[in-house]
Amino acid sequence: MNLKVLLSLFVLGLTPFIFDNSYAQITSGGFGSSPFERDFGDVKFLDAYFGTIDNKIEVDAGDRNVPFTVVMANVGTQDITGIRGQLSLPLGFSGSDGPGSVIYADADSNSLAGDNFHLTFFVDIGNSVNIQQYPGTVKVDYSRLRESGVRTAFENFDFKVTGESVVNLRPLDPFLTSLQQNHVTIEISNDGTAPISSVGIGLKNTQSERASTAQSITNVENVVILNTDWEIGAIEPKSKKLIELDVYVPESLKGDTLRAPIEITYFNAHGDQHTNCRFLC
Repeated sequence: MNLKVLLSLFVLGLTPFIFDNSYAQITSGGFGSSPFERDFGDVKFLDAYFGTIDNKIEVDAGDRNVPFTVVMANVGTQDITGIRGQLSLPLGFSGSDGPGSVIYADADSNSLAGDNFHLTFFVDIGNSVNIQQYPGTVKVDYSRLRESGVRTAFENFDFKVTGESVVNLRPLDPFLTSLQQNHVTIEISNDGTAPISSVGIGLKNTQSERASTAQSITNVENVVILNTDWEIGAIEPKSKKLIELDVYVPESLKGDTLRAPIEITYFNAHGDQHTNCRFLC
């Protein structure tokens, strides 16, 4: 009789341990039927930046309703569907619906196994935010195809407020004299808050270039210009650099305004190359 009582008490004492252990395996989502099987999750963080999936953009303090994109990969073996995202950013950043609002991704999406997907949020940047790197967290809810229930993943990441580059140029002396050589100095300035690098300047539609073009769009092709291309390197925010060229203006253009197209190429704070064309008059 005493042996039966002891055996019953032992079984009752063991039961909570069995149920607790089974519950831990189910809720953790990290282990399968064997302790040697480890599931590292279906989604993996790749990148986070201001801009859309096709275009990174420079941003500065005070910008409003700016797209913020998080790129992730479906590294699992199954397609996932119903992907929704929530974004958590530090103090100074808020959803476009106002401070304290939850920052949701713009739409649901799906992803095939092995493919990348992205979530785009819209963010307001506070006026006191500095140009530097910040931490963030994204919550991703999704479902596996042919499975019921919703899975959740959290990913921590770093992102950067880059500042904005603003490129301008102007001649220091806008007046030229015909029938003689003029030494011209052009100022290229970065009036923004982000640096630019590998800056290149090219004067277009000159005599040498017109030899291979079919149509004139300016009157600068009738002017003799000795220098047409410059590599000037990096320009820090709120700074400038100068280029110099020698120009000979024929008498036929006396009193006319020269319209010189100048092509500017540079890399912005994201490392993306940009090309702009300006007319220097």
